Amino acid sequence: MWLSIEHNISHRSATSNDRLSRGSIHRLSSSTAAITASGASSTQARSSIYLLYLVLFWR
Repeated sequence: MWLSIEHNISHRSATSNDRLSRGSIHRLSSSTAAITASGASSTQARSSIYLLYLVLFWR
């Protein structure tokens, strides 16, 4: 379930331009809060944050 969320965010940030990537970071942090609230461990959510930051800024 949460791998599809990760794929959605990375695909959305790849199609948007660089100016909108900060907005997708805000969207990412709110969705990560929803992921941790739904019962995933905080270390799992933290590692996914690092992976998504790499996806957003590795250009």
